[in-house]
Amino acid sequence: MTLISRQFQLLKTTAKEYSHFLQQTIIAALDTQGNPWIDVGMLSDISDWEKNNDIICNLYLINDKSIEKIYSKTYVSASEKSSLLTKREIQIIKLLKEGNSTSEIAQLLNISEHTIYTHKRNAMSKLNINSSNDLVRYAYENGL
Repeated sequence: MTLISRQFQLLKTTAKEYSHFLQQTIIAALDTQGNPWIDVGMLSDISDWEKNNDIICNLYLINDKSIEKIYSKTYVSASEKSSLLTKREIQIIKLLKEGNSTSEIAQLLNISEHTIYTHKRNAMSKLNINSSNDLVRYAYENGL
C-alpha cells in the first residue's frame, strides 16, 4: 500500500480567507497495468489547528459525480465542554465536589432531588461522563 499526503489551500469566496486542508490517500489496490484501482482517502480541514484543540472527524463518500458526508463527530476540548454547562449545572457539580449528597444539594438550593438528578444527568451527557465519581473528578481536573 502507498500513502499519499499533501497540504493545500482553498480560497473561501465569501470572507476572502484561505482554508488549509490536509489530504491523505492510501492506494489499496492496483489494476493489471499498475494504476491505482482502489483507494481510501481523507480530506481534513486543518484551518483551526492553531486556534483550538477540538478534533473533528468527517467521513465523506467521494465518487466521480458527488461528495457526500456520511459521518461527522466533533471531539470538543475540555475548556469548551465546560462552557456548554449551564450555571445551575456548574453550581451542582461544585456542590457535589464539596461532598454534598443529592438531598443536601436539593435542600441548599430549595429544589427537588429529581431536579438535581436531571441537572446532573444533563451535565454528564454534555461532558460524555458516565458516573458521579467521574463528574467529581472532572470538576477537580478542570477547576470547577
